[in-house]
Amino acid sequence: MLSVSQLGTILDNTTPSDYIQWHRNRISTCIHFLQRHLSLQGKRTLDLGHDVHVGSLLAHLGCDLVGNVAPDELSGHEKARGSHAYSTPDGKTMQWSIDAFDFEKPFPYSSGTFELVTAMEVIEHIHSTPKTFLSEIRRVLVPGGYVFIATPNAAAWTKISRQLSHAPTYDAKPYSQDFGPRHPMCHVYEYTPWELKELLRTQGFETVQFDTWDPYESDPRGPRKEVLRLFVLLGLLVTLRLREAALLYRNRGHQIGLLARVAR
Repeated sequence: MLSVSQLGTILDNTTPSDYIQWHRNRISTCIHFLQRHLSLQGKRTLDLGHDVHVGSLLAHLGCDLVGNVAPDELSGHEKARGSHAYSTPDGKTMQWSIDAFDFEKPFPYSSGTFELVTAMEVIEHIHSTPKTFLSEIRRVLVPGGYVFIATPNAAAWTKISRQLSHAPTYDAKPYSQDFGPRHPMCHVYEYTPWELKELLRTQGFETVQFDTWDPYESDPRGPRKEVLRLFVLLGLLVTLRLREAALLYRNRGHQIGLLARVAR
């Protein structure tokens, strides 16, 4: 098993973009969570909303990988398609295929094609109902196959702190900066942990592993932030909002990692 630091080093070796560098720890911790709870060696894997830098990690860990990218007419710019190769620092070459299709429409695969589908920072971008998206994932998975979803946590302490500061709570605004048309990086909807679990349950999945954590340096931490959270907790206790007080520290990390499988 590779550590978060080792996964980050692999990312660095791929000459990542500024976006990937900014999200380096988030990507590394998500992949680390996945490999801790599921053996990836030889798994027939579909990575939705694929980025080749993330693909380098999945390929390095042994996934038999297919990456999905948006068709050019939807993305508005050229994207790699066909195949991609990654050379490791020790000279090994890993190669995987890349397919262009719109993941909000039926996937171009037969039922039961994959053993694992990964959707990292994808579900928050779905414009249509996420039920259709998840039903297609379920269809292309083998019986007992797995889906891994990573997405921002709408109930994170980070988001609560932003609300107290009158700052936007979504990681990426639902509309463009001036509330004009959406662009591909807009977040349509950010989920709470309980919403995400229930959504997957209704679509025939059962949760296997779940966690939240804070992957960004900007996430609230340190004595001042803990004192603030303690005062919020005391306020809830004084006003007898005991259930809310009990839940204040539960599942409040910025990042959600959820591994589920097709219910038997």
